[in-house]
Amino acid sequence: RLRARMAVLPGDGVAGEVLELGGERLVGQRLRRLQAQVELVRMKDRYVPKFAPEVRALDKREVKVQGYMMPLQVGEKQTHFVLAAMPQTCAFCMPGGPESFVEVKTKKPVKYGFEPVVVSGRLEVLSDDPTGVFYRISDAAQTH
Repeated sequence: RLRARMAVLPGDGVAGEVLELGGERLVGQRLRRLQAQVELVRMKDRYVPKFAPEVRALDKREVKVQGYMMPLQVGEKQTHFVLAAMPQTCAFCMPGGPESFVEVKTKKPVKYGFEPVVVSGRLEVLSDDPTGVFYRISDAAQTH
């Protein structure tokens, strides 16, 4: 078994990581305990995430997530992108593993930039997504 951090819920641009659930902000040790509750478990010929009950409880919850946009489409505005916990430093390198990303699909296009982006929506915790994604927010909206 491999231990993985759930670092999909990145910092506020100043220090620390932030996840907001129903107005409650999880920061510091409480968030790090939550992040540590994801394991990669070998199933036949691949590894899949095994989420602790506290992480699975986030499934279908309204969340606000901040991260650095990695576009998946061509153009200045994006409706499908990945939020990463860390900024991308190389166009060919990923700044972390699947536990450090959230796939985002927005209702309205979001302008691409190098500054952190904040989106809100319903989080999906994915146990067996064929693309290898652990977390997804669909019908997201950009917030501040």
